[in-house]
Amino acid sequence: MLRKLVLRLLRIAGAAVCLLLTSLAIVGYLAMQEPGFYSAAMAGQATLQEVAAATQSLEEQRAAYLIWRSQLMADPARGRDRVVPKPFEIRYTDKHLNTLLASEITKIGDGTIEDPRVGVTQGRVEFACGVRTPAGRCVLSAEMTPSLTPDGVLTLDLESTHLGYLPLPSETLLGFLPRKKERLSGNLYLDLTAPKLRLTLDLSDKAGAFMADSIECADGELVVRFVARPQAE
Repeated sequence: MLRKLVLRLLRIAGAAVCLLLTSLAIVGYLAMQEPGFYSAAMAGQATLQEVAAATQSLEEQRAAYLIWRSQLMADPARGRDRVVPKPFEIRYTDKHLNTLLASEITKIGDGTIEDPRVGVTQGRVEFACGVRTPAGRCVLSAEMTPSLTPDGVLTLDLESTHLGYLPLPSETLLGFLPRKKERLSGNLYLDLTAPKLRLTLDLSDKAGAFMADSIECADGELVVRFVARPQAE
């Protein structure tokens, strides 16, 4: 009787161990996988010509933006009236951004964050990067929803995070972080006071001559539209 009971318990324990090992193997396999857009973005390495072309495209947009902005600046002392040009659009394709990001590597402790990539889909922006540690390499990804506040502040709300294919409990992790707003760089802030982790970036100029009016994400392209602020009478 006792022998049968012991054998039954051993069988149950063995089955539990096998189930645990199988579960760990599945979890490990899923954690080592890469998001679809990341695999596609990593498929082809950017050439020097492509990096130069992407850099030139961004520089040309910057030059056009500076010309547009200068037209908004009134200078009564020189007899120059304020000109209100048409709205200005800045366009970023995920291909151009990924070309410029291809060689970025950040050292953190014994590991590195490498190969960051961006994917732009309908109403969403996806970020992913490789995380390499002495234990191995995996891909950390996040999906964010962009929007604009009425005063032209770009916000990116975190919708989900994954380690490989494994979803991470973002809201649970957020609960362990201090509920405050941290400045990361310039006008870029990390806001932990909102229900979701949020990045904010003020896209209006200090003089108040213009502001971001709309943002669109679709078909691998991010478009930000700027307009002149109405002058007070």
